Amino acid sequence: MFSEGILEHLQETKVVDFLDELEIPAYVVDKNRRIVFWNKQATKLTGYEANEVVGKFCAEQVLNHVDRTGIPVCNTELCPLYQSIKNGIPVQVPFAVYGLTKSGKRRPFSVVGLPIKKDNEVLGAIELFTDAEKWMQI
Repeated sequence: MFSEGILEHLQETKVVDFLDELEIPAYVVDKNRRIVFWNKQATKLTGYEANEVVGKFCAEQVLNHVDRTGIPVCNTELCPLYQSIKNGIPVQVPFAVYGLTKSGKRRPFSVVGLPIKKDNEVLGAIELFTDAEKWMQI
């Protein structure tokens, strides 16, 4: 179902267990940016359960990240997942992106995309995102 066996690779290396216990919201996408894993903290922050998002493309009516002016980040070169997959390096968005929660509220997130590699080939990426509301008030 998912390209290049990324989920199998993550399970074999125990990364899935680690990500699920991580205290930071995270999800994993394959090279096509289809969500293959969604952790517990992502559910806690967004309201979306894993079974509601796994198998969907990240821009497909899930978080729908936009910048502060409402310009979409998903499906553009601004997307940290796109950049980390394309270039094979970690990418931190230098501004807050606003994600759509299940309740319909937009929340600011601080976002980092990390490539997942096997034998130097990029299989996909992990997005770590945290609630940026607190640091925006400082």
